Amino acid sequence: MAHPFRLMLAGQSLIERPLHLTPSAASLQVRDLLAQADLAVTNLEVALDSGGGWPVRDTTSHVAPESVLDTLAWFGFGAVALASNHAFDLGPPGILAGLGATRQRGMLAAGTGPDAVTAGEPGFGLAASRRVAMVAVVAAENPPQSHALDAAGQLPARPGVNRLRVNIESGSGEPGHSVGGRWAPEETDVMALLRHTRAAARLTDVVVVYLHNHYWATPQERTPNWVREFARRCIDNGASVVLGHGTPVLQGLEFHRGHLIAYGLGSFVFHTHRPASYDAGAWESLLVDADLGPDGTANEVRLHPVIHGCHPERPGAGRPIDAPASEVPDSGPALPEARTASRILARVAELSEPFGAEVVTTPEGAAFLRPTVPAPVSATAHH
Repeated sequence: MAHPFRLMLAGQSLIERPLHLTPSAASLQVRDLLAQADLAVTNLEVALDSGGGWPVRDTTSHVAPESVLDTLAWFGFGAVALASNHAFDLGPPGILAGLGATRQRGMLAAGTGPDAVTAGEPGFGLAASRRVAMVAVVAAENPPQSHALDAAGQLPARPGVNRLRVNIESGSGEPGHSVGGRWAPEETDVMALLRHTRAAARLTDVVVVYLHNHYWATPQERTPNWVREFARRCIDNGASVVLGHGTPVLQGLEFHRGHLIAYGLGSFVFHTHRPASYDAGAWESLLVDADLGPDGTANEVRLHPVIHGCHPERPGAGRPIDAPASEVPDSGPALPEARTASRILARVAELSEPFGAEVVTTPEGAAFLRPTVPAPVSATAHH
C-alpha cells in the first residue's frame, strides 16, 4: 500500500523582499517542519517586478522582486497559487513575470494566465511520485482590467487573474454584511471552475482548489455562507482539499465527506505597509499538515501554530515593516511559545466547532484536527 501523501497548507504570502539570504534560527525551524511535506502550498499575494510593469492602483500596491519566490522555495513550497487581488498590481507584465518566474523554478502554479482560458486551467506537477494539480481563483472587487481576457476579433488577449464574480442577492441578509443581502457567486464562473476540477481529478491523484476571497463577513474570522457552499461543491466535484485565503486572520476548518477544507489560514508572511492598523490576530497563523489517502481524504491532520511579522513575540516587532532593510527585523514565520500556541489552537477550535471539527491536543503538545462525528465514505468518484 502506498504511503499517505503529506500535504502542508500555509497562510498567504504577501512577501515584498527575500527573507532567506540571512535566515534566523526561527525561520530555520519552520523550514525544517515544511521539509517533512511531500508538497507545501501557499499563495503569492504580490506582483513580481520584471522591469516592464507599471502601477495600476491609485492606493496600496504590493510589488516584489522575483527573488521572493526563492524564499518560498527555500522554505519548501513547491506550489503557489497566483490568483489574488494584488497579482495585477503591475498590470499584464507583472502577471507574465509571475508565470515565467514560477515555471523557471519548477513550481506548480495556477490562477493567472496570458488569457482567460489559460488562467482558469489547472496547474499540474509531480510530488513524491504522485500526480498533483491545483485550480485557483480570486473573488475580489478588483478593476475589471485585472481579469484575464481571451482574444476576440482583432483584439488581443489580456493577461490577468482567473476571476470568480460574486453578486449580491436581495432578501434576507447574511449576518455581517451591511448591504443587507446575500452574496452569491456567478454560477457560470463556478461551473467553469468545477469543470476544471473534475478534469484535474481524472488525471491526477491530488487536487487542491484555491480561493482567494475578499467578500468578507463581519467579523472577518467568520466564514461567509457562500464560501462554505462553494468549497463543498468543489469537494463534491473531485477536489481533494480546498484552501482559502483573503482575510488576514484565521478562519475555521472543516471536513466534508472526509476531505479537508481550510477556509482561511491568515498569513505566512505579511509585509503590510500599515502594520499599526492590525492587532495580534493578523500575526498568527497555522501550518495545516495533512496525510491524504488514495482517494484524497484526510487520514490525519496535524496543526502547527505559527507567528510572524509584528507579533509581540517576534524580535523588533515594534519597528515598521517597511523600514529600511538594515533596520528591519526578521519578519518571517516562527514557532510560538507554548502559551501562545495553546491560545491560537483554542481560537481555531472555536472557529471550527460550528463546522463539526474539533482540535485535540496531546500531553506532548501535538495538536490534531478531527471530525466530531465519523465522516461518511467519500462520494467522490474522480480519484
